[in-house]
Amino acid sequence: MQKTLATLVALFALLQLGDAGGFLKTQHVSLVQNKEMPITNHKKEAGGVYKPGSPLYGKQQHRERQSPKRQEALTEPKSNSVVHVTIPPEEQVTSPAHWWSMLFRGTVTHIIDGLYYFFFYFTLTMLFAVIWTKCASLGRTKESHDERRNNGLAWAYGFCSCDHCFGHHAQVCFCSFCCVPLRLADTYSKGPFPLMKSFWTALIIITCLLALQQLTFGLTLLAVCCMAIYFRQQMRKKYGLESGGSTVCMDCLAWFFCPFCSMAQEARQVEFVMPGKGFTWGALTHLTREGT
Repeated sequence: MQKTLATLVALFALLQLGDAGGFLKTQHVSLVQNKEMPITNHKKEAGGVYKPGSPLYGKQQHRERQSPKRQEALTEPKSNSVVHVTIPPEEQVTSPAHWWSMLFRGTVTHIIDGLYYFFFYFTLTMLFAVIWTKCASLGRTKESHDERRNNGLAWAYGFCSCDHCFGHHAQVCFCSFCCVPLRLADTYSKGPFPLMKSFWTALIIITCLLALQQLTFGLTLLAVCCMAIYFRQQMRKKYGLESGGSTVCMDCLAWFFCPFCSMAQEARQVEFVMPGKGFTWGALTHLTREGT
């Protein structure tokens, strides 16, 4: 009886193990149930940043705007647009001593820069003058050439005349546009009958006035213009041209609006026209008075 009971128990156990093995077998269960899953395409850069057009791009931008680092970056000025403003302390805003010291420092800097400009301009001009006077073929001539006859009624060369500008007048015109002190000094000291007796005296005066224009805020440059108008009137008298009256206004306009053309016209007059020859404006005036 006991043997039979033990056999039944063993068979029952074997059956239970068989059911357990069947339970542990892999069972494939379909969760999709024959339906297609939606596919979402995300556009991302290397590093995990979503590109415009991605479904999560808007959320990413909103998160960055809310980020504290982003707020600091927006409030900080860009490196290429930084403006440094020096603001004095509150106790110095109403202090005259502070503003006087600021003005003094600015004045000292202006004086130093002006002196640097003066010495550089003066030295360079004198160096060019020495080279020009020592040059044999293209150097300075002390007296005028009798190339064109003086008619005594008008300048021998027009205000914007291009006669021989690219020929043997080229050096005169080039010097008028590129080296003002040399050209003016040579024009005023050209013989015969120079307006200033010494070339070097005229050169030093004109060079100093031009070199001090930065230090004097352009006042000496205005002085050069006034001096040039005065000598242009004297040159009219030298060649027997009409002077005074309306010609003063004409010379002012010529020098203020086109100083280089005025300088070239005067230089060509003294260089290629001999004074004291021809029919002069004074003779014409005298004949007119006699006729009346």
